[in-house]
Amino acid sequence: MPLSRTPRRRRRAASYRRIVVCLSASEASARAVGVACTLAAEKNSLLIAIAAIEVPLDVPLDTPDKAVEAAARDAVHTAQANAESYGVRVEGVVLHARDAGEAIVAEATARRAEVVVIAAEWPQVRPHTRLGRTTDHVLKHAPCRVMLIGHAAENPSQTRPTPESEPVFRAGRASDYWPTGEFVDRA
Repeated sequence: MPLSRTPRRRRRAASYRRIVVCLSASEASARAVGVACTLAAEKNSLLIAIAAIEVPLDVPLDTPDKAVEAAARDAVHTAQANAESYGVRVEGVVLHARDAGEAIVAEATARRAEVVVIAAEWPQVRPHTRLGRTTDHVLKHAPCRVMLIGHAAENPSQTRPTPESEPVFRAGRASDYWPTGEFVDRA
C-alpha cells in the first residue's frame, strides 16, 4: 500500500518593494550594496541607502565633522553608482544620530522597509557569536526582515567586532568646539 503524501506548499520567492541598505567604509558594505541591488532589480524596487553618522553626546548633532560627513556622502554616491549599473532607483540618506542603530531602525520604520540589508562580520566560533552594537540593535528592533551579508572573521580568536565591521561612521569632537584657555574657579 503506497504512502499517501500530503501536498507540500510551494514557498514563494521573497520580493521586496522597499529595501534599506546600511553603508559603511568597509568592503563588506560594497557586497551588501550588491546583494541589495540584486534584490531590488528583480522587482524594480526602491533602494534606500543609509549612511549613519554617530555623534558623541558632548557634541551638538549639527556640528559638522567634515571628514566623516565626506566619507558618508562618498559611501552614498558609491552605492548610487553601483545601483545605476543594475538599473535600480536609489534614495541616499545621511543620518546624524546619537545611536546609529536607533536611527537606522527609525528610518526603516518611517520608510516602511520590507528588508534591511546590513554588512556584518562575526567570529568563526558559533556559540559565542557577538555582532557589533549597531548590527545587534537593528537585528533586535527592526520592523522587518534583516539580512546579514558578510563572512566569518579571519582571526578565530576574535570575540569582539571590529569598528570597521559596523555600519556606522563615527564623528569625533570638533577641534574648535571646546574653548581654549584657562578656567577660573569662582567661589
